[in-house]
Amino acid sequence: MVSVLALMQQGFPSRTQFSELYSMYKKYLPAELARLEPRLFCKALFKALN
Repeated sequence: MVSVLALMQQGFPSRTQFSELYSMYKKYLPAELARLEPRLFCKALFKALN
């Protein structure tokens, strides 16, 4: 999944939706992060993976 995130961060088109990525990780997140909207969560994830 990290490869999909890297491609999306570089601006390449992907059929993976932010909500799809978010739903894959949501069950592992602390409550504060689980409340983020999917797009914001993915932006934070991109930044964390730099």
